[in-house]
Amino acid sequence: EVISEERIDLSVLRILKLKAQLFKEHNTIDVIRSKEHLKVEKEAAEKGITIIKRDETLPIQKNERVAFIDDGSNHQSNKLLTEMLVNAGITVTTEEEAERLIYILHHKKDALLNNNLQKEKKPIIVISTTTPYHYEQWEFVQGFISTFSQSRASIQAVSDYLIGELLATGCLPVSIYDSTGKVIVMSEQECK
Repeated sequence: EVISEERIDLSVLRILKLKAQLFKEHNTIDVIRSKEHLKVEKEAAEKGITIIKRDETLPIQKNERVAFIDDGSNHQSNKLLTEMLVNAGITVTTEEEAERLIYILHHKKDALLNNNLQKEKKPIIVISTTTPYHYEQWEFVQGFISTFSQSRASIQAVSDYLIGELLATGCLPVSIYDSTGKVIVMSEQECK
């Protein structure tokens, strides 16, 4: 049987009316960015800060100069964290003038950047906003933190951790292996 264009139009209209009614009854605009939503987002971000390798020289002191390693990505997370650290009284400067370097890892980066950084004498903290698995390539750094998110709340949480205002309580749900299959970071079996 051939379905007429008129019948298709009526069916589409009925579906659109139902969608409009559902949207009216369950307005996501009222939920997203509401006080309750922001509270849950902040709590999740704070609980998600996971230390893969602890930098014993943290927190960053107010008289310390830090710099962000520029990988050319011009990512929003770099700008946010810079702004948050500056607002906390930390001096953000050039790589040459800095006492400590911070690198926000968004994706698996090429070996060239990694190899250049292995020669660096200044302490380096890597913040992975995606997965902790990248640690395999960054064992040489002084600190490695995983946020599992690039959200503003996660960047705020890592900023608070870096300046000593937040205790990192995230739990590593997986083990991390090197290229030979050897475990280099063991999963925390009792993640809750």
